[in-house]
Parts: sequence; C-alpha cells; structure tokens
Amino acid sequence: MKIEQRLCNCLLALLLTATFCMMPLSWVLSVFGIPCRSLISDEGLRWLCHHLPSLIASPFTACCVVYAMATGATGQCLRWHRESASSGAIALTLTIALLFLVMLVAAACMPQSPLLGISGTLWQSPLLHGLPIIIALMVLFLTLVYAFATGRLTSAKEMTELLTCGLQRYASIVVSAMLLSFIYGTAQYCAS
Repeated sequence: MKIEQRLCNCLLALLLTATFCMMPLSWVLSVFGIPCRSLISDEGLRWLCHHLPSLIASPFTACCVVYAMATGATGQCLRWHRESASSGAIALTLTIALLFLVMLVAAACMPQSPLLGISGTLWQSPLLHGLPIIIALMVLFLTLVYAFATGRLTSAKEMTELLTCGLQRYASIVVSAMLLSFIYGTAQYCAS
C-alpha cells in the first residue's frame, strides 16, 4: 500500500507541475515561432477563464468520481459480507440488478426508444454514451440496497459515509483525473 501511495503522490506532483507549466510553456513556444496558441495572450486568457469549469469537470472526471464512489461502496459491502453473510440481502440485490438489466435491455430494444441513436441503432446512441455512468450509478444503488437489506444503514450519516468512502480513499485518483482533463483540454487549445 505504501508503494501505491508513493506512486500516486509522484503522479499527482508530476501532473500538478505540468498543469502549472502549461501557461508559460504555451507562451514560450509561441514566442519562438512554434505553432502554438498562447494561454497568456488576451485570447488565451479569455478562453481559459471561459472554459475552466468544463476543463476540470469533464466527462472523464465525472467517470472517475462516480467509479471511485462505486468502488469504495462495493469494497465496504464486501467487508460487511465477509463479516456476516446474508443470503436474503444478496438475493434481493441480485434480483433488483436483474430487473434493472431487463428493463434497460427492453427499453433499448423498443423500435422508437429514446435510448437509440438517430439511425435507430445502439451505435452512437444516448444509451451507449451514458452507459459508463449508468453502470457505476447502478452499482452504487445496489450497494445501498445491500446495506439496507443487511441492516447496516440506519441513518443518513451512515449512508453518506458509505457513498463517500471511495472518494476519501481514491481522492488522489480523482484529483489526477481533474488535472489530466485540464492538461488535455489546454493542450488541444494550444495545438489548434
């Protein structure tokens, strides 16, 4: 665990350094005649201030946040299951998961489904676009069902702790995703 934490810390430091170097590097490259849009120019600063929220809160970052939450909640439920297995809670959780899957497939197979793409197929459909987030949110929901069914959740505070334990454990990954998203977005602007 210590090696993983050191690697995460090194990666985070490297990404943070790269993030802070983006502005002066873009200016230096543009000064030397290399085709690069400067983030320090009037246009670059306007673009940066306008796009800052979408650079940080990108779809990639959203996936990382939701998957960190789902991974943490699943890990906690697995620990509870190892302590005292409840076949009734597992049966209820699996039944709800199966029902959700059947409803999703049935809704996607209907000819005029809003989950299909413009061409009427699943390729490039809203369903495929949102599927990564849908899966993570469903896992989160199923962990809540399991926790309620086993009697582990008796208050809103316990539910909040279950939903946020993954964010606490994987905070460096979430921050790394934000920095990667920012670097990628600004690099695309500078290169265009």
